[in-house]
Amino acid sequence: MSDRIHESENFPGRVVVTSSGNLAQRIAHHFSPKTVITLPHDRVVLDALDTFVLVPGIQPVDAALMDCLPQLRLVQRSGVGVENVDITAATQRGIYVANVPSPGTGNAESVAELAILHMLALARNYRGSELDWNQAEGQSLWKKTVGIYGLGGIGQAIARRLRAFEVQLLGIKRQLDPQLADTLGLEWLGTPLERSHLLQHSDFVIIAASADNVTQPFGWQDFQKMKSTAYLINVARGAWIDENALVKALQNKVIAGAGLDVFQQEPLASDSPLLQANLNLTLTPHLGGHTDIAATGIANAVVANILRVAQGQPPENCLNVEVQG
Repeated sequence: MSDRIHESENFPGRVVVTSSGNLAQRIAHHFSPKTVITLPHDRVVLDALDTFVLVPGIQPVDAALMDCLPQLRLVQRSGVGVENVDITAATQRGIYVANVPSPGTGNAESVAELAILHMLALARNYRGSELDWNQAEGQSLWKKTVGIYGLGGIGQAIARRLRAFEVQLLGIKRQLDPQLADTLGLEWLGTPLERSHLLQHSDFVIIAASADNVTQPFGWQDFQKMKSTAYLINVARGAWIDENALVKALQNKVIAGAGLDVFQQEPLASDSPLLQANLNLTLTPHLGGHTDIAATGIANAVVANILRVAQGQPPENCLNVEVQG
C-alpha cells in the first residue's frame, strides 16, 4: 500500500484503536496525521465522539458505547474473535462489524508456530534458560499422536507444520471434510461429538477452535479421558478450558502438563491458581499472533476495510452483511 492514501480533511471521522501493541502505528502510516489515534477503551466516549471506525481490543463493544458514537460506521476487529462485540446491536444501528481471518495474514502461521513452541517446551522439560545438567529425560515429537481440536485456519496451519515432525495427526471439525483430511494427512477426522476419541488417543491435544463455538469447555471429565502422559495446548480462547479443573488435573497428575497462550481473564490475575510453581505449565501472554509478518498482514487488512467503508462499500469479512451501505 502507498503512503498517506487518504487525506484527513476528506475522511468522515477518526479511526480509534484501543487494542494493544503497535497496530495503531501501522494503520496510521497509511493516513494523514491525526486521522488515527490510540485511546484507552474507557476514554473513547470522552475524547473521540467523531469515531468513524473503532478497532477494539478485548473490551466489550456494546449498544451503550455505540449509542455514544453517532458517526460510528465500522467496528473492525484485528483478529478472528468478535465475542466482545454486540453484533445484533451494531446491525440495528447500521454499523458494520468485520474481522480479519487468520489465513493469509501471517496470523494463523504465527499462532501455529507458538503452539509448536509450547509442545517442544513441554516435551523437552524446558522451563527457562538455566543449565540443568541433571535434566530429566525429554520426549521426542517423532511418532507421537497429536489431536487438533478445530481445523480452521489456525488448526490447518498447525497440521501442515507438524507433518514435518512425522507425527500422527487426528482432528476435530464441525463438519466432516474427507478431502481436507486427506490434504492435511490426518489419520482420523471426527466431529465435536467424537471429542472423547481424540482425547483418548492423543499424546498432545491442541485447541485451535474459534471462540464462537464454545458450547462445552474442556473440563475435569475431559482431562480424565486423556492419557496421563499427555499434554494440553490452548492457542484459541481462554473460554475453551475450565481453568480450575485444569489446575486440579495437573496437581493430581491426571495429565502430564499444559501450555496456554490464552486465559479466561486477560491479563492473567496475579493470584491466578495457574501461576502456582508446582504445576507443569508453560504460559505465554496471548502473543500467538504478535509477530512482524502477522502485524503487517493484519494492519493491511484493517486499512483496506477502513477505506472500503469510507468509500461507501461494505467491508471484507463482514459479519453482518444485512447492514445497508
